[in-house]
Amino acid sequence: MKYTKIFALFLGALSLTACSDKEEFNTASGVTVEMGQSEITAVETQDMLNIPVIVKGDANGPITVRLKIEATGDVPVKPFEDIDGNWSGNYIVTSETLNIPAGENQVSMEVRLVDDFDKTGDWTFNVSIVSCDGATVGSQSTTVVTVLDNEAFPPYDLIQGKWKFNFKNGKGAAASYNVTVSGYPEGTTEYAKGYLELAGLLNNPTVLSLYLTEDEANDKVYVSMVLPEPIIWYDDTNYVWVIGKDNASGKWTLSKKIVTGEFDRDKQTITFAPEDMIGFYVATPDLSSAMGFYETASDITFTRK
Repeated sequence: MKYTKIFALFLGALSLTACSDKEEFNTASGVTVEMGQSEITAVETQDMLNIPVIVKGDANGPITVRLKIEATGDVPVKPFEDIDGNWSGNYIVTSETLNIPAGENQVSMEVRLVDDFDKTGDWTFNVSIVSCDGATVGSQSTTVVTVLDNEAFPPYDLIQGKWKFNFKNGKGAAASYNVTVSGYPEGTTEYAKGYLELAGLLNNPTVLSLYLTEDEANDKVYVSMVLPEPIIWYDDTNYVWVIGKDNASGKWTLSKKIVTGEFDRDKQTITFAPEDMIGFYVATPDLSSAMGFYETASDITFTRK
């Protein structure tokens, strides 16, 4: 299993609505708390899952709600924890207690999902109200959560999510960008053609088109860029373009260039040939006039975050 970046999750506490210990609890009658949804379905790569708790009635003071997570089903979830020096599990939650100020009618338990990169099947768990102060528990006391195992998805869906775009820059130094690959709804022309979008290059709100192809006979999946393509405005008159390098001549080209990487389902990587370079090239919309290169990238790999 891969657990890159997991420890960073503990650096920031999940945001929960707080109230002062000195405040008295609600004394108004007829106030209840219950789960906001009976069922929630999420995807393993979703990262943060918000599970709502709602207040019914007019409270005149704060309410404290205590929740619990219970594993259910054939693939029960486990909390992400250190067991004999090995970190494993499926979710992180900093607190199962929510403090709701007077006047608030909804808060959420925040559960951070941990992608285990294994084909395990869908996870299931219940989130239930155990008890509360300042209110009574309503009729809907449990939310059933199903987390879909993304490793079982077809490649088009599996490849979507958060990645690290790793490369060597023009000086030969290792560098990276945090990027996101997203797709189109099933049934659309873009979905049928395997079109995807890559956002986040240059640490900016850039968008680069990708497309996915499958070689079913050899069980291979490929992700390609068709260059050149503009990804963001550089200034009032110039785009930042992504262009390719002609492998035969070794020269940068403004003509069509397809750069292709191979997707490894087991390792959760997309690896491009070392000789396939891309350049972030500042030029006018018609490419007739250029300011030059903003950055170049070689030895490109995507690794799952």
